[in-house]
Amino acid sequence: MIETENFQGNVDFINSSKVVGWAWDKTKPNKHIGVEIYDNNRFVTKIQANLFGSDLHNAGIGNGEHRWSFNLKDITKDGNIHKISIRFGDSDKELTGSPSVISGNIEKLIKDIDIREVLSYRYIIGEGIEIGALNNPLQVSTDVRTRYVDRMDEYTLTQHYPEMKNYNLVHVDIVTDGEKLEKVKNESQNFVIANHFLEHCQDPITTLNNMFRVLTNEGIIYLTIPNKRSTLDNGRPTTPIEHLITDYEQGPETSRKSHYEQWVEHIRKIDPKSKEFNKLVNKLMDENYSIHFHVFNELTIAEFLIMLRRKYDLPFVLETIVNNMSQEVIFILRKTTNYLE
Repeated sequence: MIETENFQGNVDFINSSKVVGWAWDKTKPNKHIGVEIYDNNRFVTKIQANLFGSDLHNAGIGNGEHRWSFNLKDITKDGNIHKISIRFGDSDKELTGSPSVISGNIEKLIKDIDIREVLSYRYIIGEGIEIGALNNPLQVSTDVRTRYVDRMDEYTLTQHYPEMKNYNLVHVDIVTDGEKLEKVKNESQNFVIANHFLEHCQDPITTLNNMFRVLTNEGIIYLTIPNKRSTLDNGRPTTPIEHLITDYEQGPETSRKSHYEQWVEHIRKIDPKSKEFNKLVNKLMDENYSIHFHVFNELTIAEFLIMLRRKYDLPFVLETIVNNMSQEVIFILRKTTNYLE
């Protein structure tokens, strides 16, 4: 057995088709390590964690080439129950998020339905905007027109985030701050799509206010927020609602540095007492680097939206909420003044 004290890793996603995650030795940031797949405690195979992940690169997980993926279809095609365990190679230590119990029968029932697309076809109509789509825009019906919003054009985005150079980014139609939407007219959009965007916002309440500002009456906000338990944020505390209120009422500058400090400590794993800590915090702040300023799970984001209705009387009804494979939570909000408490 090898020493695993410095190994870190996580199972990010699993269904009966595949399992995906990451693993590395933090003392050897650019060296690949192996992970072992077990089915009902029976060894299946060993694979290398050597795939590139932009999220890992952004988080300072070595050179980002520590992701792994394995096809489970041959294992689950019998339709039986399978306990899938992922261990660091040549050890008994399991990755965070392992084991998981899955069954091929689930796939037979839902046929790998893409919940995002189903909700898109149901609620997204007309003309609207998507904020921060990068290389992963929401699929919409062919008769829908989407314009893409980002704080930088495509070229500048790849300069600011070099890890995105190998990806095909959408054309940015409107270059403006997605939190403020200053270049988008009031009541001009049938929908606003914001997938994995709100956690990057320094002031989520103002951001949502501006989304509702640009919507027509009965317009839709399609909001997807990652569940911290399935991201690199899983070791960070969830953001209290009181903190979000303070960022709104007193301004986000009051807590901006503390967000970067928490991110550097928990995501980059740098000791707050070290010289490197303050140096990196200041560097990221000067670059206005986009981090997860706030951290949510399915309960805290639901509580946050309820608070917005009750405390600030935001004009919306909650059409749909879906906990998508525990990876993210999808909210469909409809702008309307015709609601009942």
